[in-house]
Amino acid sequence: MADNLHDDIVEHLDWIQSTISQVDTSSQQVQKELLAMLQQQIARFEIKDGRFIASQDLRQRMVIIEQKFEDILTGKLYTNAIKDYLGTFSTIAEVNATLHQNYNDLQVKASLLEPARRVVYEQAREAMYGSGIDSQFKEPVKHLLLQKVTTGASISDMEKILDRWTTGDLSGRQDTFGKPLPNLSQYNSQVARDTSYQFNGTVNQIIKEEYGLDGIKYVGGTVRDSRPLCVHLVNLRRDISNEELAKFLEDPNLKPGRIPGTTVENFCTYRGGYNCIHGAFPIRMQSK
Repeated sequence: MADNLHDDIVEHLDWIQSTISQVDTSSQQVQKELLAMLQQQIARFEIKDGRFIASQDLRQRMVIIEQKFEDILTGKLYTNAIKDYLGTFSTIAEVNATLHQNYNDLQVKASLLEPARRVVYEQAREAMYGSGIDSQFKEPVKHLLLQKVTTGASISDMEKILDRWTTGDLSGRQDTFGKPLPNLSQYNSQVARDTSYQFNGTVNQIIKEEYGLDGIKYVGGTVRDSRPLCVHLVNLRRDISNEELAKFLEDPNLKPGRIPGTTVENFCTYRGGYNCIHGAFPIRMQSK
């Protein structure tokens, strides 16, 4: 039964990662549309000797770019991909409820998890549709283009910058005036990763508190730069009581990379630290 639980959690985490990969793939396709649009638009700017000239119609041209940005990000390719992703939060809640029914003999009501689902849904929706994507993705690109035009940069340099932007090679470079410039797949993949694993952890934290579960099973893979605590817990490959987890959290050798304030009480949510993709599944130790 324990080995089956481990395998089922792994399958669930793999599924979460697949939904993030789908967001990444769709965002890459939309990124290519944005690149083609910007290449087409900058070719229409006033240029002399291969360099931009800040002409009187610059503001109008930027308005056109703004509108075309909006057209692409409200098109079916993008909106359908994000709509599909936002639906995964319901599945995450349902799968965890089923796992707890099968392995902890709990009947988890959907109403218990619904408030948390609504919160993370709105967080992700705002980041991918609303003010988040405006401030973190659209505005930095427009700001960079405007600065290049007003400083008389060469159009060939701007084209190279846009190419590097699309391939994900513009993170704090000098030619972005020191500001990180993520492409759409980088931005959305990070949002999806944060919200998916955060919600998966939050669901299990809610269930652990509601039903007084007193242990966890820690599941996931490790890589070269995995945090010491994650490596230690994953390698145990066994159930871990709250008391034992508390000792691990006090171990100074296992503290690097953790979120400050991580405790037994919030561990299912925080797990190993920021961007942690492991699963901390609460269990009932006394029945073991």
